[in-house]
Amino acid sequence: MNGILSRYGYEWYFGKEGTTEFVGRVVTAYMGQARVATDEGEIECTYAPAIGAPGHEDGVCVGDWVRLEPIPGGVRVAEILPRKTVLTRRAAGPVDMEQRIAANIDRFVIVSSLNADFNVSRIERYLAALLPGGAEPFIVLSKADLVPEREEYLSRVREIANGASVLCVSAQTGEGMDELRAALENRTCALIGMSGVGKSSIVNFLSGGTKMKVGGIREDDSRGRHTTTHRELLTLDGNIVLIDTPGMRTMGLWDAGGVDEAFADVAEYARCCRFRDCSHRTEPGCAVREAVEAGILDPRRVKNYLKLQAEEARAEKRRDGVKEKKKAFQMKAEKEMRRKGCK
Repeated sequence: MNGILSRYGYEWYFGKEGTTEFVGRVVTAYMGQARVATDEGEIECTYAPAIGAPGHEDGVCVGDWVRLEPIPGGVRVAEILPRKTVLTRRAAGPVDMEQRIAANIDRFVIVSSLNADFNVSRIERYLAALLPGGAEPFIVLSKADLVPEREEYLSRVREIANGASVLCVSAQTGEGMDELRAALENRTCALIGMSGVGKSSIVNFLSGGTKMKVGGIREDDSRGRHTTTHRELLTLDGNIVLIDTPGMRTMGLWDAGGVDEAFADVAEYARCCRFRDCSHRTEPGCAVREAVEAGILDPRRVKNYLKLQAEEARAEKRRDGVKEKKKAFQMKAEKEMRRKGCK
């Protein structure tokens, strides 16, 4: 297959068989329309009534494969094809809501810069939030040119990476960029991280140009300014399909299971506690606390585990509440339809 969609990973999703007619991949998505890559090029599409708002469970998100249909005056997204993986978080703000960041991602790349804002606990949070989606994690420590000695950083991150690859890179000097390119080839990958960590600089280096606007960091706290303002799917040389996401200062947990997966070492000891509902604080026979006292587990890591575990439990209650509200709304709507139908 040599069409445009082959550059967007068509064979990775569909295999070599199949037709590309009325099929596309979402490049960007907004409230009223999406830009979709097809074998005829990128086109602007509206949504069928059954398609929800972008980022919602029933709405499109960047990376989705979709079925299109012609309508008078244009084309619209008629159906979202089954997702193989999805990156999800709790949406920022006071309302409990799921936000789908990207779909059909093979590898999510957590980018953390080696400046004053470097934070191991934040990397753990990203892993806990994103691992349930099914994509493979990869951790990139950017701006390696800012620190003369990287081994300490690499060692600290590898200890919490739970087997994920960790790589130091610099878009300024080119250090590690060949290895990063090799890790991204023949995959759909999403760059995830806070503003100012260098995601757009990495994209520009890999593309050999200036695909993305680049901003600086605030000198007072080393934190970045937003430069990427929306999620967009890009194709780069080397069969790289890449999504650069806006900086996400908050990464709230939504899906269950990610905390135990990200903290597999702590969870293993937790399963050995005397009490099944052990809080790992004061109970007798707590294997986690004993491992901390013996120097086996890092107290900081255990503290973050307990914090995220509590957040995950709250997220589960929120998800159940949202499901109940949807169910009640649907029952009310069906009852109203039956009532009108009886008139």
